[in-house]
Amino acid sequence: MNVKDDLKKLFQAGYDQDSWLIELRRLFPGIELFSRTQVIENKESEEFLYLGNVTTEDGNRLGIYEIKVGANTQLARNRVQLRQMVAQEISAHALGGAFAVYYGDDNTKWRFSYIAIEHRILKTGKLESVKTPVKRFTYVFGEGAKIRTAVDRFAELSPTPSSKELQIAFAVETLNKEFYIKLDSWYQCAKQEVVFPNDEHLDELKHTATSLIRLLTRLLFVWFIKEKKLVNPDLFKLEELHQLIYWDKPSSYYKAILQNLFFATLNREITDRSFRTSSRGNNYLVTNVYRYQSFFRDADKDNIISHFSKTPFLNGGLFECLDREAVEEEITQFEQDSHLRNERKAIRMVSVPFSGDRHSSYSIFPS
Repeated sequence: MNVKDDLKKLFQAGYDQDSWLIELRRLFPGIELFSRTQVIENKESEEFLYLGNVTTEDGNRLGIYEIKVGANTQLARNRVQLRQMVAQEISAHALGGAFAVYYGDDNTKWRFSYIAIEHRILKTGKLESVKTPVKRFTYVFGEGAKIRTAVDRFAELSPTPSSKELQIAFAVETLNKEFYIKLDSWYQCAKQEVVFPNDEHLDELKHTATSLIRLLTRLLFVWFIKEKKLVNPDLFKLEELHQLIYWDKPSSYYKAILQNLFFATLNREITDRSFRTSSRGNNYLVTNVYRYQSFFRDADKDNIISHFSKTPFLNGGLFECLDREAVEEEITQFEQDSHLRNERKAIRMVSVPFSGDRHSSYSIFPS
């Protein structure tokens, strides 16, 4: 297996000291492990071990710590408490930082933290030590953990990395910058590929840019609340989606999943959510009802709605559908615009984006 495969195996499993030390030996061939592990007295942990040290390329000595936390400590939340356990030891041993691992009784989840000590000289001439912020340089590993970013970061490190390289690799700022670069790249590419309905004859370039930004904003917000467990995660898993909808239907993901999520779910009170009726007249330009029943493999309406049931109603305007009834002048103009518009009495603004030919589909789901 290559390095990334080894890292995936390590990070997706419960904590194992031997496996973790193998990874540290890869990063720091000159690792110094104590012949007798030092046990540290600490009332807030069940077991606190000082295993040894590694030295960075620029000569910074980092301690290697392993902490078994108590039953009341949550690895995903108690960042400050966990960090303080090690920070005191860093100072006591005059270290430049630490690699710390925290795990609990069941051993299925564990947290890795890189804690760095930076030194700066104040105007008074006094040397001040500054620890890295709590929210940086830390990952939760184990069963069900999201590990892709961590795998990429560890795999990119050179043997015996410098302190600066470690901070750049694990810094939140680096990850944010990388994310926005990729997002902008996707946006610039999509602008050349997609066409949105433009029944109002707006400037084509501005309309495409505005519509695409609106779509991205909606997607980013949905992803954020999905991370807060307020959206069914199966709606973003390709394997699950193939079981849920007929993937080969044109624009199936946008129509069946995203459109129903945006307008019929997030823009509708939970108690009022329902499918459109079979009569077109009863639901004409009623945008916040579920549609595309035939796109779902299980076409039972209640079962379809159940996939969206955990998502709350958001009354913020972001998910308001902008389709509207045509005014008299637009209805009269329809004969000249019929090659651009599908309906005489409706102005469509948020229908599915498409590329090239008007009837072709464009998938916005990442492959």
